Amino acid sequence: MKTTSQNSLLSNYKNQISFVEKTNIGLKQAVNRLSFLRLGVFLLAVILVYVLFNLGAFALIILAFVSVVIFLIIVAKQAKTQDLLTFNQHELLLLQNEINIIENKPNIYDDGSKFENPNHAYTDDLDIFGNRSLFAYLNRTITSKGNKILALWLQKESDKTTILNRQIAVDELSLEQQNNINLRAKLYGLKNINLEKLQNDLAHKLPSLTSFIQSKKINFILLLLPILTFGVLISAIVFNGVLWSILGLNLLVNYVIYSSFLKNIIQTHDFIGKSAASLKSFAAIIKPIEEENWKSEMLINLVSQVKNPTGEKTHEQITDLAKIIKDFDYRYNVFVGTILNLFLFWDLRVIKRLYKWQQKDAKGVLKSFDVLAEFEALISLSTLNINHPNWAKPEIVDGYFVETTAIGHPLILENTRINNDFSTAPNKTIDVITGSNMAG
Repeated sequence: MKTTSQNSLLSNYKNQISFVEKTNIGLKQAVNRLSFLRLGVFLLAVILVYVLFNLGAFALIILAFVSVVIFLIIVAKQAKTQDLLTFNQHELLLLQNEINIIENKPNIYDDGSKFENPNHAYTDDLDIFGNRSLFAYLNRTITSKGNKILALWLQKESDKTTILNRQIAVDELSLEQQNNINLRAKLYGLKNINLEKLQNDLAHKLPSLTSFIQSKKINFILLLLPILTFGVLISAIVFNGVLWSILGLNLLVNYVIYSSFLKNIIQTHDFIGKSAASLKSFAAIIKPIEEENWKSEMLINLVSQVKNPTGEKTHEQITDLAKIIKDFDYRYNVFVGTILNLFLFWDLRVIKRLYKWQQKDAKGVLKSFDVLAEFEALISLSTLNINHPNWAKPEIVDGYFVETTAIGHPLILENTRINNDFSTAPNKTIDVITGSNMAG
């Protein structure tokens, strides 16, 4: 039998699920329409090329250009709609998970088995970690660092000030239920990405891979050779003749020079090239945390750790890095990449931008990984607060004193557990608690 507060909470979660499911029906229909529209644009372009073939090359070029632009707009719209649909599907999963936990079913998040330690003073006896444990009931963290922070809070004592500040932060986050769900849904999309490894790679591997770009020889190449190459190209267009052969020789020299750095270029691109999508998603997660006007001291201090002296937002710096990586991907296009590198040494320019980004922006971005992990742990506690609004918040006092009213085991269902009052005497005493479970 469920209590009135539990029924109200379950009803709230079910209403949210119903709303998202209705939204998803429209999104799925939109994705299908855009798929058919893409096909229609392609077929129409083929038909128009056939019909208008006799109008000449210029007309066909214009037709091809317009068709490609329209096609790319539709592709971008479809990708954006699909991303929203995926996000909503993650949100549905998390909302249903809250219902499951309230109904005493397993939590989809990690149960903390890796933190089990039979030698710890209390974690084994009190079922803090492992299957059907307190951690399994609390945990809403996806990142390994968030897992570790939440586990550490349960493993070690904290001072009074820290506990009070954490309680105030949890109270504030408890007022942000929908925003918490949104953040968790975005993070859930990164559950297969090792953010801790990405953080370490950005901190240590990226600087070592891009350090070669500081060479004065490379700066000379990037400054003067493109000017020379474009000068020869313009001269060849204007004066024709032997200058085209000189341009060909110029481009051959550029290729040889570019090839001498190819090993460094490939290593850097292989390392960073797959991170753009993850970084873009990470920026979308950090943005609302960074832009919220927090009131509690703990949350204000957390966000202050990622503030940049230049005033640029951390999520913008992460987005800048994602754009740099996307520009690096032009080398995948044989035609575009070849032209850009022969005339501009494009890959070297991108690596130089990576190096400058690392020197200017990396510090705050790297710290944001740690800030997000702590927010995850706090959101875990705030979710417990939301799901159990009638549970008491411990009042921390100085001295040796414990007084409780109707205390019960949090992992036993509310309608079946038996609660008891308990208090300690002003002077230290020995209290005997009977019963195998409670004695444990």
